[in-house]
Formats: sequence, C-alpha cells, structure tokens
Amino acid sequence: MSVEVIWTETAKKTLEQIKIYLIDSFTETEFQKLKKAINENINLIKKGVVQHKYFEKTNCCRVIILKKTMLFYRKTEGKIYIMALWDHRRMKGKNKFEE
Repeated sequence: MSVEVIWTETAKKTLEQIKIYLIDSFTETEFQKLKKAINENINLIKKGVVQHKYFEKTNCCRVIILKKTMLFYRKTEGKIYIMALWDHRRMKGKNKFEE
C-alpha cells in the first residue's frame, strides 16, 4: 500500500525558515544533511518500523531528525501529515505550531 506524505503549510514554512538559517549561519551542506535525514525518517515512518513519542494534546508524534532538529507528524490510514519542524538552535522559546 502506498502512503501519501502531506506537508502542511506550517511545516513548509518552518522548513524554509530552517533552510535560510542553516545556509546563513553554517553552509548549504548542513541543510542538505538535514534534508537527507528528513527523507530517511519519513521513509521509516512510512514503513511503520519505528515508534515515536506521541503527544495527546496536539495529536502528533515527534521524531528527532538530527541532534538539534525534530519533526512532528500525524499518521492516518494511508497518509502521513508533516505538521512542523523544530530546530533548537533557531527557535528557542517558540514551541507552538498550528494546524
């Protein structure tokens, strides 16, 4: 069965913000590492081979992508919704996302 991955507007926006931050503060290579790690983790989620911390309040699961970056997602039958990304270096004190 094919699993569809849907990026919410919040997730797209935070990914773009993290991209700008990483390229400006570090290098393009840092962003490419993050992209690769995101794709690898999404593939694991699609296969259902991992169990991540579930947050009842937001109805989301969290996966640590890299040491400083987390991805929040919801999984339903045949769909994975990428809700938001969180980068600790860039977003201290801004821990809310909507949708």
